[in-house]
Amino acid sequence: MIKKIISALILSAFLSIFVIAQSDDDYKKVEFFVGYSNGQASDGKTYNGFNISSVYNVSRYIGIKADFSGGYSNSRESFQTLTGGVGQTFTFDSKRSIYNVLGGIQIKDNGSKARFKPFVHALGGLGHRKFETKNSTCTPGPLTCTNSSFNQTGFAAALGGGLDIRMNSKLSFRAFQIDYNPMIFNGRTDNNARFGTGFVF
Repeated sequence: MIKKIISALILSAFLSIFVIAQSDDDYKKVEFFVGYSNGQASDGKTYNGFNISSVYNVSRYIGIKADFSGGYSNSRESFQTLTGGVGQTFTFDSKRSIYNVLGGIQIKDNGSKARFKPFVHALGGLGHRKFETKNSTCTPGPLTCTNSSFNQTGFAAALGGGLDIRMNSKLSFRAFQIDYNPMIFNGRTDNNARFGTGFVF
């Protein structure tokens, strides 16, 4: 999957360089993105959520970007364990969440006449993840089990790009966005991926 993401990023970068070579015209100074986010995390879970961002374009091609996303994964899980010589099945409802609070640079043709607008961005900041269990049961008894939770905050980045398609002077459709989304917690790197689509205002 990582190789496919890197290939898509290289394509987006080449497309961005191509559009930079085109003729100049007026450009949009500020843009806002609101959309759906699909996260594929190193824990093997799929996280569905949202992604919002804002960009202040200091030139036609260079913008300063702020990005915030959240993803959620809920499931019923179970595993077997051996406690005190007694085999047990531990079953629980899991709730997982991942958040990114990022900032950085975006390269994109923001010309008012451009219809297809590939972009790339490099963002860095904070990542936060939370895991909690509810409705925990252990069988057979009489050993008991309890609910638990933990959360971690560390460095996160989003290295990626995508394609916006201008629908009119005020609205564009983000056909896709693909990010390599590493997060570092306690010296360990989670190699996550983030996919998105939505609308740019």
